[in-house]
Amino acid sequence: FEEIKASCCERNGPGCTPGRDPCADRDTYMYFDGAHCTSAMYKLLVDGGFCSEDPEIVNPFDISRLAAIQVIPTVERSPMK
Repeated sequence: FEEIKASCCERNGPGCTPGRDPCADRDTYMYFDGAHCTSAMYKLLVDGGFCSEDPEIVNPFDISRLAAIQVIPTVERSPMK
């Protein structure tokens, strides 16, 4: 990212100022407005969390491995009286 502090659009609180055009190249910005990342930043976050093998990013494993885990059903026990 070329810009990591400023947002892509002129802000009016957390959102963009109405009637103002956002930046031309959103992929160079980390933030779209005061409350949301750009799609380039969201893609980086999702790709990192979903299919990373880096233990500094995901620990103990990424979402794709978590989704692949097969849960073994257990027998529900009635509460002891």
